[in-house]
Amino acid sequence: MRNIKFWDVVNCDALECLNDLAIFLNKEFSQDGADKAWSQEYFNWKLGNKNPAGKGYVSYATSDDKIVGTATLTKKRAIYNSQELVVGEVGDTYTLSDIIRNGKPTSLSNLNSNPNSYVNRSVFGRLISEITHRASIDGVSIIYGTPNKNSFAGYTKRLKFLNYKQYKNTINYRPSTQLLIKKYSILKPLSKIFFTLEVLLFTLQRAAYGLLYGKGIEASVGVPDSDETNILWKTIQPETGFSLVRDYEYWLHRYISHPLAKYRFINLRKNGSLVALVVVRELICSQGRRVASIVEWMSCKQISIGYLLSETLSHIYKRETDYYYYYSSATDSMSLLSRGNFFFYNKEAPIIFLKNSLSEEICKNNKSFEFHLGSSDAA
Repeated sequence: MRNIKFWDVVNCDALECLNDLAIFLNKEFSQDGADKAWSQEYFNWKLGNKNPAGKGYVSYATSDDKIVGTATLTKKRAIYNSQELVVGEVGDTYTLSDIIRNGKPTSLSNLNSNPNSYVNRSVFGRLISEITHRASIDGVSIIYGTPNKNSFAGYTKRLKFLNYKQYKNTINYRPSTQLLIKKYSILKPLSKIFFTLEVLLFTLQRAAYGLLYGKGIEASVGVPDSDETNILWKTIQPETGFSLVRDYEYWLHRYISHPLAKYRFINLRKNGSLVALVVVRELICSQGRRVASIVEWMSCKQISIGYLLSETLSHIYKRETDYYYYYSSATDSMSLLSRGNFFFYNKEAPIIFLKNSLSEEICKNNKSFEFHLGSSDAA
């Protein structure tokens, strides 16, 4: 006979629970050798009053007065067809495996009185239902997420989330010589040769793209000022489709003010004017993997994305890096351009939307949809 563990749900939008959440997640779900992913400061940064879009939402589950599951919803500013909206991203959805197998709620959800419904059988289902319900009532127009394989089915089959198939978001990977040697130790005696060839490849790649597309463009590292960032945003701001608002306030909050991650800005200027900016991050993931991510970029139309990628890679290349990666749609030219920069492997990273009339409209159309790795706090 299984040992039933009863759980309760606590809504914590006043945010007095953030330190307890961080302690729980770091203790139960942190990855060996990886950079720290959660802290009280991190949750305050994205869910508190410093967020330009407003305060977010927190729900968590307890059993025997201990946290056993969490979920958050972060508010973000977005535009859809030139209209500014407040949208939300669901994330931090973690539940202890013992509660998943043996848990049972002490009371039924106010949102559904059926004891056999998903929200009354699943901690994950109840927490997501709670935070999305409160956010929707408060006027959050669109709720999205980038779930992993463990939660994808729960979202799309049981919680009325739509899978945005038309856009087909993918993670593009460029493995390094370092990773190759780690996987195949027999190649270690040849490591100097491999590293020399890799440096040569990066150099030739940058030179070729620069010759074709980089005439008159100067690259520099540093945070661009607010005026030139806002001018670039106004220049490239889409008139139709979906995008997060990416003015200076966005870049300041999302990257410069992040309490845990350290980001680097790469700027491209032509005739003294900012024509592109890129944000990159170097981090340590599970098993001590050293990775470099191209988190987000914003560029004028005349800038070749292939050139942008090449120039960015030249700034973040390190011998110790295991692989490089970024998000793009598999349905546009980025997929082909990634091959030109030796991103040979990709896998799908679904984008989901809570079903309503607006999200259904978005999911029927893959035109003018702007999404990056940095569009998701979970990435």
